[in-house]
Amino acid sequence: MDLLLEEKSWRGRRQPSKSTEQVESQDIAVTNQDTFSPQQYRQLIRIVRGTRAQLRERVEQWRLEQSQLLPSIDILAQWVSGWLLVKGGHSSKVLSPKTIYSFLNAMGTRLVGLLGSHDPTAFGREELVSLYQSIIEHIGSAGVRKRVRTALYSWHRFLVKHHGAQAISISDISTSSSPDGVMVDANVISPSDFLRAQRLLYDEVVLRQRDIDLAEVLCIMMSIGFYLGLRRSEVLGLLVEDCIGEVDLYLRVEPNKVRGLKTDNSIRMIPASVMMPEQQLACLKSWLGRRRVEVKQQAGQFLFPGFQLETKVLDTDRRLNWIRESLQRVTGDHTFRFHHLRHSCGNWLLLRFAIYEMKKSGLVLPEWFLPDQESKEYLLETAPLIRESLLGTAPTNRRSLMQVSRILGHISSGTTLHSYLHLMDLLLGIYVHRMMPNVDKQFFQTLLGHKWSVIADADVHTSMSSHTSMPLKSARLLEHGCERQARESLYDSDTDNGRMEIRPEERLQIISTALLLLQTKTVDEVAAQLQVDAKRIRKWASRYRELPDGITVTFLKNRYTNSISVPLDLPRGKSQRTHAIKAATILDQLRREGDPPQLMVQATQNRVRKVIESLPSLWVEGKPFTIRTGSLQEAKRWIWLLIKLEMPLSTIVVEHSPLIEGTTLKPEKQHDYWSKKLGVLKVYEKVRDACAIQKNGPKKGVVDIRVKSEAIAPINKGNNEMKDRSGVLLDAIRLALIAEWLDES
Repeated sequence: MDLLLEEKSWRGRRQPSKSTEQVESQDIAVTNQDTFSPQQYRQLIRIVRGTRAQLRERVEQWRLEQSQLLPSIDILAQWVSGWLLVKGGHSSKVLSPKTIYSFLNAMGTRLVGLLGSHDPTAFGREELVSLYQSIIEHIGSAGVRKRVRTALYSWHRFLVKHHGAQAISISDISTSSSPDGVMVDANVISPSDFLRAQRLLYDEVVLRQRDIDLAEVLCIMMSIGFYLGLRRSEVLGLLVEDCIGEVDLYLRVEPNKVRGLKTDNSIRMIPASVMMPEQQLACLKSWLGRRRVEVKQQAGQFLFPGFQLETKVLDTDRRLNWIRESLQRVTGDHTFRFHHLRHSCGNWLLLRFAIYEMKKSGLVLPEWFLPDQESKEYLLETAPLIRESLLGTAPTNRRSLMQVSRILGHISSGTTLHSYLHLMDLLLGIYVHRMMPNVDKQFFQTLLGHKWSVIADADVHTSMSSHTSMPLKSARLLEHGCERQARESLYDSDTDNGRMEIRPEERLQIISTALLLLQTKTVDEVAAQLQVDAKRIRKWASRYRELPDGITVTFLKNRYTNSISVPLDLPRGKSQRTHAIKAATILDQLRREGDPPQLMVQATQNRVRKVIESLPSLWVEGKPFTIRTGSLQEAKRWIWLLIKLEMPLSTIVVEHSPLIEGTTLKPEKQHDYWSKKLGVLKVYEKVRDACAIQKNGPKKGVVDIRVKSEAIAPINKGNNEMKDRSGVLLDAIRLALIAEWLDES
């Protein structure tokens, strides 16, 4: 046991060569031999649900007539007839059959199922408390938990009165309240305090009892409870053959001849080599080696002998009280007991999973948490090995909680979350911060519309220390900027500081809405409603009247009218709205970033402006999106814009209409000119539409630039019916460009 008294070191623990899953797959499952007779229990329930007359006599008569009742069902029947149906038993009045049935229905099946063939009257105080905790911790409903707690406390009072059990209070079943009103046994000991309690226990036993072996055993029991999360009855019931492996040691927890208080979920494999510190693990292995030599491969030999008697654990052994006393003396909490070591194991395990994720997100534990450096260093240094050994290196959220539930042997993660994890406020904050993106200065400047010096002023920095994590700094900077923007109404506008800036993706919808509202409202009313400068709205209305007829019209067909046209129609449906927003976003990006390396920002802005300015005069009436021009530069600019709007070059069609009169160039020469100058695009001859252009027209004819409608993939409407979406897409782009033209300064 000298290992326990050496200077503590948390480094250099060995990585297991096999995972928990590999060992479990090699393990042969052991089936619980305890029998639970549902037929006997149903008979008792049927009697209770009968008439009220002579109910006590009928229950007692049924109990005496049964030749082989399970001990647990026999005690339940005695509880009903000799306690619940007697004045002065459960209460001053005889309970009604309905109330008795609610008690049995809430806790009877769980109680009998956990006890199996074991006699509860032979259990000690701590084992009964552990039994009650096992029943309650697997119940999710707050109302049911409350009813079960009341029934269990009544049952135990009956055992005290008629079978000599030791008295407990309801706080022994659960000691503190959770927000939903359900009692939760919430107590946790820090790693450093645990080591102090362990050293205190060892010194007390050695000095007073002069028994080094006993001191070592009790300290190892504490270690198994704190680091591996076993219940006290599970620790006392460990067999030598439950310890599997030499270098990589695993503890197998399963029912045996003295330990039958487990559900199927409680059967589990615990990787001790991963979860225990090196010195604590060395003590366990040393004791295990001694026991293996002593038992000489005999099966069924206990790892900690002397705490069992035939078919039950000696839960009332006074030596076990020394563990509780040492924990209470160190923590100063008189309610602390062995079961809280299990709670501590679950909390520190999940916290170390979270710490592993924190490091990747640049987060640190808050300064106020675990002020003693010893505990904090232990958690930080052991987190990587435990996390990677149990869960691997992949990011995870839910699997962390599920693994803790698995280690503790719970039916579901809900049980662990509800009754065992008492640091969830800290853990939830950690996981929320982990999901926050790390953003740079440009993000804040773009989002809030201010320079960095304005955003990160002294007011917000004085509230953060040098230890504040980057995600938290980002959150506070963003909160500060939003509050300031809301407080000061910091909107960027050239004409009116009180008006909203229009984002590019919103321009088409806001302008469309304004023009529609102007049919029934004044400019000032529309400006107030939309929070847009009145001068800006007047400009939209004035420029709209300059547009050629039909350029802003789309046709909305429905079963009531053949067609309805409205000024600058809002995009039709989600698809067209998406295309319009995408086009506006691309134009805004070109203005801000340019088109390097060919065009810098200023040159790109000039090109975009010239393209948009030419739209009303070059658009071909009646076509979704066809541009007609006799200028080579204009043609190149429009082809460039279509490519930037993500139209593949192969879908862009250029058709030439030659000048027939007023030129000396033959149509073939005119066509060759356009083909040579446009280069990558094939220019088609459009002889059928050749027009007699006046003598002052383009000497080399004109070209129509359009997008192949057949090149735009149709959408499947179902039932193999395909819908042409080319008109939707091209209308959306045209309307987005018109909105740009109307709002051009």
